[in-house]
Amino acid sequence: MLKTALNSKILGVDILPMSSPSSTKSKRYAAFLLSSSGNKVFEKLTLRELLKTINEIEPDTVASDNIFEFAPDQKGIIYLIRRFPPITRLVQVNGSPADGMEPLATIAGRYGLTTSSKLSPIEAAEMCACLAAKSVGFIVTAFEDETKIIVSRSRTLGPGGSSSERFRRRLHAFVLQTTQVIKNTLDDAKIDYDLYTQESEHGLKQSKFLVYVDRAKLETLIKPSRGRDVQVKIEPVVLDKLEWIPLIPKVITPVSKRGLILGIDPGMTCGLAVLDLNANLLLLRSEKELTRKNIIRETSNFGVPVYISSDVYPPPEFVKKLSKSLNAKIYSPSHTLSVAEKRDITRKFLEGKNLKVKDSHQRDALASAIKSYQHLKNKFEQVEAHVKEMNVYVPLDQVKASVARGVSISEAITSFLDEEEYDDETEETILIEEKPEEVIGKLKNKLDQYRLKLKRQRERIQRLEEQIAQSQNSIQTLKEEVESLNSQIEILRSENLAEIKLDRTHARYQEENARLKSELVKVKNELASVRLQFSGLRRMKLMESRGIVYPLKIVKSFNQEEIRKTDELLGIKSGDIIFLQDSTGGGRQAAEFLIQKRISGIICGSGMSHMALEKFVEADILVIPSDDVNIKQVDEFAVIELQELDRVLDKYRKATLDQKKAQAAQLLENVVKQYREERQRELSENH
Repeated sequence: MLKTALNSKILGVDILPMSSPSSTKSKRYAAFLLSSSGNKVFEKLTLRELLKTINEIEPDTVASDNIFEFAPDQKGIIYLIRRFPPITRLVQVNGSPADGMEPLATIAGRYGLTTSSKLSPIEAAEMCACLAAKSVGFIVTAFEDETKIIVSRSRTLGPGGSSSERFRRRLHAFVLQTTQVIKNTLDDAKIDYDLYTQESEHGLKQSKFLVYVDRAKLETLIKPSRGRDVQVKIEPVVLDKLEWIPLIPKVITPVSKRGLILGIDPGMTCGLAVLDLNANLLLLRSEKELTRKNIIRETSNFGVPVYISSDVYPPPEFVKKLSKSLNAKIYSPSHTLSVAEKRDITRKFLEGKNLKVKDSHQRDALASAIKSYQHLKNKFEQVEAHVKEMNVYVPLDQVKASVARGVSISEAITSFLDEEEYDDETEETILIEEKPEEVIGKLKNKLDQYRLKLKRQRERIQRLEEQIAQSQNSIQTLKEEVESLNSQIEILRSENLAEIKLDRTHARYQEENARLKSELVKVKNELASVRLQFSGLRRMKLMESRGIVYPLKIVKSFNQEEIRKTDELLGIKSGDIIFLQDSTGGGRQAAEFLIQKRISGIICGSGMSHMALEKFVEADILVIPSDDVNIKQVDEFAVIELQELDRVLDKYRKATLDQKKAQAAQLLENVVKQYREERQRELSENH
């Protein structure tokens, strides 16, 4: 007998022969309880007795090979599930209408549960329970994982009279008060919900909460009630049709989708408009109590929302929650749009299109989506112009989506651009402002050094690409050899010749194939690293050639190993200024190692030891705290504006000179003082 998990209870059910769900005669069922505390058999239960048993036992699962043995249609199944305990789920073990169904005995035999093709009702019920315990089958659900709470008056207003208006105000105030209590309870429990209200001058006529949890989780916090003035109803949200969810979820491979702009007009009747990033209208609808879950489910068929739009300022709470659920940005106009503005916006958009706006909710949603697109239109046109000017192939819609999310145009294009297709000739030529001859000479020398380094990197890339090509050829050759050997093995096996020898040869080639694949992965990783370095060096060259900023060479930690890494990657030369991100921990040896490079200055990201600082002062190397300069980080490089650098260097050179002058003056004063004291002592001795 199959053992179940600790405290798990599964009730398998099968209808008895000569019973029919559509029959007017009483149906009878056999049931088998599979439980960790002991199994139990139930025979000849009516549907009423079966429901009573289910509510007494409160099983985790009720399993059947045909749910329509309980009721002939969907309405009857919904009625049945409503009467289950909140924790109990209905499972059909032998398939679903969409995936196809098989006989119960066939599936049970596949899992080694039975060898019989003819099962009695008790045996069938037992097989259903055992298969459900093995996670075989589909959960049949009639409700969303959502619950509706409706707050309304429990008495009619009746005919008018002298006190009818006072009675109306009282009821509306009670509805508002009860709504606020429920809202506070949900907020304290941090449960997600949407709230729809019908307002009146003195409170609320009615309110509806759509709470994004099932009723079982909600019933411990809020109970249905009916008082003298106000009633609270709690109802599960019924699906349009039954859903069949596999007990073992299927893995769905995500696909790349186009970017969308959603226009939302929330309320009891919700308006929804969907535009793509080229202002094509994909969907326009309005529906009563349109939930966030429905919006997400429906728009996912078109793409991925990047902007959620509203026609009011500030945006409603519904729009904020939807934006958070979809990880999309919010667009809200600087002022709430008037009816005239919304009519004008939608009229111009729909000119020449065979489309009509059915109601004000659709109009408001469409107007907000159009305003959002107009807000982004200039950026999108710049994206198209940049891509056309660069003459490169990139997924334009995805680039626009990245820009809409806040990424710069150049970064968005670069992120989709294959570096192998990047052409240096497309780079914009930067004109350098006229500088003194010495500065120009230094820049030319540095450019020559970078060109040499770039040439070496290109040669290395070419060698690695050749190695990759050779490895791929070797893999292909080995695959062909493996296939050939496999064929030979089959022939030799059929002839009973040299079976063991060929098996070993096959295994050896498979090991060699795996080794070469591993080497190929290593070569590809090394190539990616080299390309990254190459790209960084090129950006550094462009920044320096502009003559506007000075690139600082970054040393992450103040030790000889990190200094060597920076020297190998970028080359530390005489006159360079180094940016020590973490200058703590370095001593005399690390300082002397940097002094040997004949650098002209150091910018410290943190405090420096006294011994290292003395060494740099002795070597006339300026040490500048990073708080005194405005350093901009660019990937693995840091830059500083030349004007600011010159100003800071002059400031610290002057401070150093003043310090040396003060020290010299103090020294001279001490010498004169000492001379006077010795002279005074000599005169005293002579007298």
